[in-house]
Amino acid sequence: MKDEVNDTAVTVKATRALTSDPTTSGASDAIHVQTSDGVVTLIGDVASLAVAENAQTIVADLAGVHDVVNDLKYPRSAQSGESIPRQE
Repeated sequence: MKDEVNDTAVTVKATRALTSDPTTSGASDAIHVQTSDGVVTLIGDVASLAVAENAQTIVADLAGVHDVVNDLKYPRSAQSGESIPRQE
């Protein structure tokens, strides 16, 4: 039960952090946060690689977060072919 409470608190903290950051605030409704045993998973569609990377950085810096799995999707640039490597 205690881990569930901690995971819920981390999820709330991560959601608030994403909402208050200027880079991710516009995408905060599209970013779904799930936490299990201190591992936060970010899921959803965002506008760019920069938003996805910033979201991961913001959440990784929060107390109680042991790891971040970034499953955020964004339109790929035909010129750059950029993609976020999946962390496991």
